[in-house]
Amino acid sequence: MRHRITLALLASLGIVLLISCATVRPPEATFQGRTTFAPGFRPLKVSATTLADGDQRADVSSAYPPMPSGDRKVSDQDIRDRAAALADCGIAACYANDPALARRALDEAIATMGGHVATASDAKARALFFSKESDKTFRGEPHERAVTFLFRGMLYLAEGDAENAQACFKSGALQDAMASGTEDRSDWLSIDLLLLAAKRMLDSPDAADWQAFIAKEYSGGGLPDGWQTTAVRPVVILLAAGRGPVKQAEMLRNGELVYLDVPSKVRGFRVLGEKNTTLACASPTDDCFVQAATRGKREMDKVLAGKAQTRRGLKTTSGVLKDVGETMENLPGGLSVLGTALRIGAKASELAARGIHSEADTRKVELVPNEFYLVMADANRLGASATLQVLGQADEVLAEGVASIRAKPDGAQVILARFPY
Repeated sequence: MRHRITLALLASLGIVLLISCATVRPPEATFQGRTTFAPGFRPLKVSATTLADGDQRADVSSAYPPMPSGDRKVSDQDIRDRAAALADCGIAACYANDPALARRALDEAIATMGGHVATASDAKARALFFSKESDKTFRGEPHERAVTFLFRGMLYLAEGDAENAQACFKSGALQDAMASGTEDRSDWLSIDLLLLAAKRMLDSPDAADWQAFIAKEYSGGGLPDGWQTTAVRPVVILLAAGRGPVKQAEMLRNGELVYLDVPSKVRGFRVLGEKNTTLACASPTDDCFVQAATRGKREMDKVLAGKAQTRRGLKTTSGVLKDVGETMENLPGGLSVLGTALRIGAKASELAARGIHSEADTRKVELVPNEFYLVMADANRLGASATLQVLGQADEVLAEGVASIRAKPDGAQVILARFPY
């Protein structure tokens, strides 16, 4: 009884801690040892690059996961975790403006991740009854696969390949099409806007494309200034802000994932053109925490919850058989033999319960941001350069940077900006 009371108190404490840690605060940005978020402090510089323009900013080749080693144990682990490592490498290569490495890593990540799990039977086929989910090749969660397709599509867009860009954005939108709530399906505003940019390059948008933005509810995402403008020299500027949601396995081991938000300091994004043009994105076009948390119950969660229920049932059965068996062993005649058989059955049920693993998979793509902010413009309106400003709660400038505007007619310049706080 004393042990049960102690366990109950520990469980209660765990619940309180889980609730109190429902958000994870990012580190404060600093400049010369001082926080940059107080009034009057010098802002950080935004990291911004024009994708595929030949100006490589850093060498991130070390992020590419090596081929699995000859050690079978290490090799198996490398293969299982390879999709996440490849996606992270591809995203990092985009920030570093290394299109060759980005293409290679993202294409391999997409090939490894494959399609989404559409039905419970598909999930069960991938989950052998006694195997841990973490022992299987990581396929990415729906929001992680969508972000991977988003970055790959941006590379195609930057290289002038509008058809493949369009295919990538469509694939990204479909990654969460099986969410249990219809309101949560394929509602990535950033992806839909980029898809529209690709269609414009192909001269193919029609009335249905415009009406879709009115009909959809985008998880609170706000349409940026200038999104309807048909540009002669289109410029697409995407800001990736903050750190993505943290995955945690539910503490009661029922197989469900819990996503913890990592709030960003960013509350807006503004682009100031050299020709006194101002374009703003006043709220995130997409919040990746919202996208992750509103996908509905994963089919894999249902499978794991079933495992947990079976595990609990076997443990209960084991306890009952053990108690009855011990009682019958003390009785005369054949009843004692039956009691021994029941105790053996109890041990078998206990071993079977131990072999069932119902913990959710907490592996993740680390470089998924907290939020996306997207601005679409005509290079003729911006001039030769544009200042990118990351805004805080009171519209104060948290960080800024300058990007050269050099979009070509009938092409698209894709500028990728990053602010990790």
